[in-house]
Amino acid sequence: METTAATAKSPVISISAIIIGGLALVLALAHFWSAPQTPKPAPQSNLASLSSSVHQSVLSLLQGKSAETNSQPNPLHPDRVAVMITTLLGTFALILAALATVRREPATATGCAALLGLAAIALPYFTLYIMVALVIIFIVAVIIALGDALQG
Repeated sequence: METTAATAKSPVISISAIIIGGLALVLALAHFWSAPQTPKPAPQSNLASLSSSVHQSVLSLLQGKSAETNSQPNPLHPDRVAVMITTLLGTFALILAALATVRREPATATGCAALLGLAAIALPYFTLYIMVALVIIFIVAVIIALGDALQG
């Protein structure tokens, strides 16, 4: 006969989701704080390559040939790969958190895993908005501090 007392489930899935979500967030933060992986070319070289490309296109059109374009973006750019891995790990952490919730693992662990996964997914896409929000919070804090100092 089974007891009616709730048996405590081992939070194995939640802990693994926390680890995966934490790794995804660390990768997202490392990618955010590191410099771009490829240096940007100087504006002079961009203008020179653009004018050369236009010149070659005009010549080929005047000669009756079709203009060839070789401006295919590199699909395995290091920055894009880092964002893809971060998003995949964050999504995997969210899926594991949902599975842990279904298994009725502790809500604190599943919520932490879901938040880590969501933060890892959102960070690469919303960094500009996060920085603007932090600047606004800083400006408001300075204004409040100045108002308190002036009131005495």
